[in-house]
Amino acid sequence: MLDIYSDTNVYKGKRLQKAAVLDVRTHFKPTETFHYTHFSSCHPPGVKRGFIKGEASRLLRTNSSKTLFEEMIKNNSKREVTQKVLYKIHFQK
Repeated sequence: MLDIYSDTNVYKGKRLQKAAVLDVRTHFKPTETFHYTHFSSCHPPGVKRGFIKGEASRLLRTNSSKTLFEEMIKNNSKREVTQKVLYKIHFQK
């Protein structure tokens, strides 16, 4: 069973048997294109870093699995600037 609630997929995962807790992962609509503001735009540097940090924070909040979180961060963090911003964001149980 998979339910979508507020940009998350709620499902019966591995933690259900061990701790009676449902798992969640980020839900992306089929029309999601992952196009963000170009980094050479005229936005101030703090705003650009905020875009990256905000998206990473959202992924952190909406994934109960460290593996899923790291996979999504890896898929969205190709640039050196992104790596510098994300060094403070870590998955904790």
